[in-house]
Amino acid sequence: MRNLEFIENSSNSGGAIFINFPGYNTETIENSTFVNNKAYNGGAVFYFPYYIKENQPKLDELCKLDGNKALYGGDYSSDPYKIELMNNIDRINTYSGESVKSYTFVIKDEYGNPILTNFKDSSFSLQSMLFLKAVILDKAPEFDGMYDTSDISTDAEIIGESFGYFQNGI
Repeated sequence: MRNLEFIENSSNSGGAIFINFPGYNTETIENSTFVNNKAYNGGAVFYFPYYIKENQPKLDELCKLDGNKALYGGDYSSDPYKIELMNNIDRINTYSGESVKSYTFVIKDEYGNPILTNFKDSSFSLQSMLFLKAVILDKAPEFDGMYDTSDISTDAEIIGESFGYFQNGI
C-alpha cells in the first residue's frame, strides 16, 4: 500500500486501518498520511496478533503520523501482549499460606503501548488469558536449589486468545 491519505476517520479499533484476518502477510505501508484519526485503540492502525503474531504492518520513514488519538496506542496498537511488573521489583517471593502483597502491573501491546482505560467513563475486559510462565517455589529447606530459576523472565507474555473491549471510550 502506498501514497494513501487517512484523515479524520474514527472507529472502535484502528481509526484508519483495522487488520483482522488469518491470511495477512506483513505489508509495508509507504509514503502515506495518517492525520487526526481516532479510535478506542490504535488511533491510526490496529491489528489482532494472537494468530498473526509478530506480523505487524510496517510503516516506512515517509509515512506521516500526526494527531491520531486513542485510549491506548495513539498511532498504532495491538491486542494486549505482555504484563510488566512495576516499581522495579525483580522477583515476587510468596509462599503457600503467606499473605500476598499488593503489586502493580501494566498490560502492554506488542508495540509497548500501555493498555489504558478510564474505568469511570468506560469499561475494559480481558478474557481467556494464559500466562507464559509461573514458578512456584516451596519454602521448605529440603527443596532449596532444586529448581533452576536462571531463565525466568521478568516479563510475562500473554499467550492464547485474548479479548478486549471498550465501551464509552475516548
